Amino acid sequence: MAKARAKTAKKSTKRTTGKKVAVGDRVEFRLAGRRVSGKVVEDRGKLGAGGRRIVSIRAKIGRKESSLVELPADEVRRRGSAG
Repeated sequence: MAKARAKTAKKSTKRTTGKKVAVGDRVEFRLAGRRVSGKVVEDRGKLGAGGRRIVSIRAKIGRKESSLVELPADEVRRRGSAG
């Protein structure tokens, strides 16, 4: 009979490019195939499996409504000063 191997968690080798986002930063991200912009209102910290860093973003989805969206920080990018 073969010995059962103990499964060990591997650290992610994925590296993020650019600067980290912080509370108050204007950011862009993709939602349902379109580009959306918003403002980071909360850093939820490392949550869930693998400890991904989650941020809460206040984004204007429609013309008059805004929504609070929570996404992994590595899926958003800071907007440039040009706009």
